Amino acid sequence: MDALKELRVSYQESPLAVDEQHPVFSWRMESDRHGARQEAWRITVRRGEKLCWDSGRVPGPECGEIAYPEMLEPEAAYTWSLSVWNEQGEELRAESAFAAGFLNPAWRRKPCPSSGSASRCGSKRAARGPAWFSALRIPGCFPPFTTII
Repeated sequence: MDALKELRVSYQESPLAVDEQHPVFSWRMESDRHGARQEAWRITVRRGEKLCWDSGRVPGPECGEIAYPEMLEPEAAYTWSLSVWNEQGEELRAESAFAAGFLNPAWRRKPCPSSGSASRCGSKRAARGPAWFSALRIPGCFPPFTTII
């Protein structure tokens, strides 16, 4: 029996905060039949009831790096449906969901200055302690919780 597995958006299954305006879709077709293969695919993306994108039926074996051509709306929830046709003409269907993150370049993580240059950020306390500790106090190092390992 054929099945669609590992439906992913930007390399994650059902991500809650996609941080790319043009994410990529991928999937895997699994079969217990020898010689089973994908002949065509189709992706539709919806935001609520609104259809945002329909790729139409695309012939070929591609199952990854399919770029979303529209720009995502920040903090919006989306569902995406996948149809795949195998070599026997049978259609397989699967659906998944994802949500866009803030999509604001100002919120993206920036490299933090070394602890020796922390004084230029106006905080002498930031120069003391381990690097992860000083990253919590330097403006522009967001999100601070991702810098703690």
